[in-house]
Amino acid sequence: MPLQSAPAVISDNGTHHFILTLQRPQGVTSTRSSLVTPRPGATRAEVLSAIIAHYFPELSTGIVILYFSLEPNQL
Repeated sequence: MPLQSAPAVISDNGTHHFILTLQRPQGVTSTRSSLVTPRPGATRAEVLSAIIAHYFPELSTGIVILYFSLEPNQL
């Protein structure tokens, strides 16, 4: 089921592919990879925030972004 947020819709048929690796406050690393459709005019920072809110809603502070890639899904 897609998540509606201000900057992006995360769904199985998004226009962009992302990979996010972060480190949680306890030192555990987590990686997520999926598709997202940014709204027109959205910034990379806004889309990153929406992805974190969707996949890691319990984390609001104390995370370290180790890797983030957001690229068009079309080859």
